Amino acid sequence: MADIRGHDSESPSSVVEVTGQVEVATTRGRVERVRVEPADARACHQALAAIESADAIVLGPGSWFTSLMPHLLLPAQRAAVANATGRRVLVLNLDPQVGETGDFSPAEHIEAIKTHAPGVEFDVVIADRGHMRSEEALRNLRAACAPWSAQVLEVDVAGIGDRHDQDKLARAFDTVLAG
Repeated sequence: MADIRGHDSESPSSVVEVTGQVEVATTRGRVERVRVEPADARACHQALAAIESADAIVLGPGSWFTSLMPHLLLPAQRAAVANATGRRVLVLNLDPQVGETGDFSPAEHIEAIKTHAPGVEFDVVIADRGHMRSEEALRNLRAACAPWSAQVLEVDVAGIGDRHDQDKLARAFDTVLAG
């Protein structure tokens, strides 16, 4: 479920509650807040154990609010990621997703995580420099990641269109996970 400003074209400043992955992902508005239903949903024990024993936890790329964020909305799973000893790696999307994050800057993607998953920090953020809109966007991304003391790895991971190239992404992971 999500609270979306501007979803209703008749009332662009109002916030509307929207239900369902497809409906949230294809909104014309701006996602203000996302949550899971039921509110007391629990993480499965296998997921928590996997996070605890992982050498690395990778989040992304993918639909920010409907594919990535739900993993951080379950309290026990969010705590497991926050307390993980493995490297936490965040892969930014190449471009904002029409609908879900259509007008988000890279820094706003980071701020959405901070808002929805307080206490979760990433050690490395992988960003494709060629898809940064400007030097200012890159500076803002670095500033957004600074409180985490995260390394912002600016590398070419782009494939065709809005897709990551799996070989380039694998090389980036080699760099990140080797240290």
